[in-house]
Amino acid sequence: MKKRNREHFIKLLALMHRYLYLPLIFLLSLKVGDERCLLLIGIGLILYAVYSIVGYRLYWKHIFCSWQNAHRKEMTPDRIRWGAISKTDAYGVPIIFAMMGVFMILGYFVYGPS
Repeated sequence: MKKRNREHFIKLLALMHRYLYLPLIFLLSLKVGDERCLLLIGIGLILYAVYSIVGYRLYWKHIFCSWQNAHRKEMTPDRIRWGAISKTDAYGVPIIFAMMGVFMILGYFVYGPS
């Protein structure tokens, strides 16, 4: 793959990580339409959190570019400085998503199935 195409692909993955994954979870769960949507959203949020942390730990370029996009910076897949990401952004935000997912799963088991 050419360098230019690879950069575009990394940026596309970053935008999908930032803008497509969570709305896709919500849309798919709304299609179910009943109390199982809490379970699906919860699982999706936990998977998103795990994906984000694993991507940070394995130095996936699109995760860094997603962080740049979140901070309104130009995405630079060819110039990555992992030290620029604070530990709060790298671990705190995914942990919050995972906690929301756990609470939704608990809500499903407490209030969902009759």
